[in-house]
Amino acid sequence: MKKKKLVKGFTLVELLAVIAITGVVGTLMFGILFTTLRGASKSDSMGTIQKNGDFVMSQISRTIRFASALDTPSTCYTAPTPTPVVNSSITVLDGSNRKTTYACDTTAGTISSNSAVLLDPNEVVVTACSFSCQQLTPNDFPTFTIVITLNKKDNNSLSENNSALTFQTSVTMRNVR
Repeated sequence: MKKKKLVKGFTLVELLAVIAITGVVGTLMFGILFTTLRGASKSDSMGTIQKNGDFVMSQISRTIRFASALDTPSTCYTAPTPTPVVNSSITVLDGSNRKTTYACDTTAGTISSNSAVLLDPNEVVVTACSFSCQQLTPNDFPTFTIVITLNKKDNNSLSENNSALTFQTSVTMRNVR
């Protein structure tokens, strides 16, 4: 009577099949992980830009809303057809005749208030900025439209780091003398 040999171990085909399946599963898991990390990076970039943009827009809007006089431009009314007066800076006076100047410098990538930079220069840069002012009649209060585009600083070629947001608001001066 012949004895049966017990075969222990795996065949070459079985090992290759396991390696192939492990490779496919590993590739899928790496892709999911990589996509998740890229999405988190994009979300962080957008959050940084949003935080800086919201701060700048609230500062400028509040100052313009409660300003008592307009210094630069000297008027927002253009006759005979009202058209917006567009500038890269504006100067307003508060109730105590203190001047506040907001200026955009897209070359340096900043927005300043009386020479103090309002944005975190290590995080974001200004790529576009304008202040437009309009009055339909000489007796109307001036209305400013502020448009600012911010980008994440140190953008590289990865798409998740190429974040940009445009902020826009309109503000009417309330306390004009």
